[in-house]
Amino acid sequence: MNRYFTIGVAGHAGHGKTALVQSLTGMKSDKVREGKEKNQSSQCLIAPLQFASGVQAAFVDVPANPSYLKNMVRGLYPVDMAIIAVAADEGVMHQTREHLQIVQCLGIHAGVVVLTKTDLADEEICSLAEMEINDLTENTFFADAPVCRFSTARPDKWGHLLETIESGAKKVPPRQADLPFRLWIDQVKQSAGFGTIVTGTILQGSIRVNETVKIEPEGRQSRVRFMETHGIRTGSAAAGQRVGINLHKIAFQSVKKGMVLTSPETGSVCRFINAETGLWENAGRPVNSRIRMRLFIGTAVVSAMLVFMDTDFLEPGRKCLVQFRLNRPVSCMPGDRFAVSFLNDNRLVGGGRVLAPSDEKFRKAKASSQIACLKALQENDSSGYLGAVLDRYPNTPFSPADLADRSLFPESVFEDEIRRGLGKDKLIRVGDGVVKRQQYEKLLREVRALFKKPSVGQKSIQPRFHIREVADRLGILAESEVLHHVMARLCAQGHLCLFKGYYQVPAHSVRLSADYKNLASSVMEFANECGLKPFTAGHFNKTHHDQYEKARVEKILRFLVSQNKLIPLEGGKFITPDAVRQIRERMVSFIKEQGKFSIRDCHDVFGYGRSQAVAVLEYLDETGMTKRLENFRVLGPDAGLPEFQQQK
Repeated sequence: MNRYFTIGVAGHAGHGKTALVQSLTGMKSDKVREGKEKNQSSQCLIAPLQFASGVQAAFVDVPANPSYLKNMVRGLYPVDMAIIAVAADEGVMHQTREHLQIVQCLGIHAGVVVLTKTDLADEEICSLAEMEINDLTENTFFADAPVCRFSTARPDKWGHLLETIESGAKKVPPRQADLPFRLWIDQVKQSAGFGTIVTGTILQGSIRVNETVKIEPEGRQSRVRFMETHGIRTGSAAAGQRVGINLHKIAFQSVKKGMVLTSPETGSVCRFINAETGLWENAGRPVNSRIRMRLFIGTAVVSAMLVFMDTDFLEPGRKCLVQFRLNRPVSCMPGDRFAVSFLNDNRLVGGGRVLAPSDEKFRKAKASSQIACLKALQENDSSGYLGAVLDRYPNTPFSPADLADRSLFPESVFEDEIRRGLGKDKLIRVGDGVVKRQQYEKLLREVRALFKKPSVGQKSIQPRFHIREVADRLGILAESEVLHHVMARLCAQGHLCLFKGYYQVPAHSVRLSADYKNLASSVMEFANECGLKPFTAGHFNKTHHDQYEKARVEKILRFLVSQNKLIPLEGGKFITPDAVRQIRERMVSFIKEQGKFSIRDCHDVFGYGRSQAVAVLEYLDETGMTKRLENFRVLGPDAGLPEFQQQK
């Protein structure tokens, strides 16, 4: 299997980075000559190299001038290994220190220090420069990295440097080719006859010609027309490779540096980023919460407000949890590294890593549960993270895939954690996910409390609720999968039953007092007198001169519905099952004869006008007896079924 690496070359301006890359790779280009004449490069220069062992690498020579800070970070962001170039005749300079900080901030953990221009210094000067390098790299991952001497005048020594670089590159863990495709765009070009071409390094996954990709954060989809790696056409590319991709039917103006190419089923676009961030010792000053700074993430640069979660201000050399509130959405994933600078300042002062992209603002009132999740991510505690997430979202089941998408951990880690939790009876499965058993049983008790069974002679009627009413009373979302699971479980156990979209205690378990029996008799007598015409509680009360309390009438109406003696309609109206049977017979006969039913036909079929008939018509539509087509109704799929089936 081929291995691909991207090697970033950084260092102070004029310390020979471009000459180093040109010498090792044999790269010849106008850009190199132009940069050499100016003694600095404004763009990242890319040069491929295949080592003798077959390992393929791309050298990225990043600009050193602070004016090109964006391009420097974009060039270093996807690299696997870093080379820090230090000129022997000048030694360590301030940009050398800055570039070393940036390399560490971006999570690069392998590298080589190259002492360049050794032909311009004697042995003593070279030794002094190496001592400065050792002092600089102490307590960094470069502390154990080799320091190699280099001179463009000694080609016979280049082979040793290449061997050292290759040896270091082989120790870098390979990028994950089995994950969904993802690439930060760092260049956008327009090619006559082909259209838009975007370039970047594949962070993970692989891509083939004719595959569909998504452009984030816009969400537009396109197709890969063709691909090139370092000017050579290829049918596929894998993680670690630099690649140019020709996008089908994508306007040049609609794609910019800082966007992301992903596989269609993945991608995380957000306006808020919860992260661990810190200021460097040389940041210069502390910062307060709600300061605005520039965020460099991937190849994107965006202004953001920093809201500190666990402190009010951040001092140089310290870290904290922070939420970035971006002035425009970006696409990022947990674990992405970033750097920050003050506005209008071409100097990085800190950085960190993304813990969780978010779609909600951090609120002090909910700080404890949110911080618990982020602390677990900080401490690499998968068990603590699982518990914190289930505590924060008690009515949402989470699968291993859901948890992996939200965190820094792979799916397999959560599969093991969930298996252990189920074995200890601390978790319970709901659909494809799990919730804490303690929280599930608490919700179960709260639901049952809403449906208290009345005792004999109690002057109340068992409540009857739609799922939305249950959710509102418990303060959770009606779409909650856990709530639906609880309701289904209570129905299966015989504690509740579902009728016409309403949950209630089974009718046989409710008894009426003498007062309610008399009221029920009066209501049924009135309902039969109304015939095919629906009625309301108010209509019943008005007819009986308001001798009954409205609340009592509404309770008995709900009870009669639970006994299948009345059918509820929209607008608080009721009708008897026998009346609906007659209406169905009339509607079927009328539509079979006329072909369709319009609102003007209400008087002929029902004996009353539109205002009274609308609720009946909607009920017939809902039960499938009729089907509405624009301003007419025709027979529905269930026109031949009995209208009202007794509750089982």
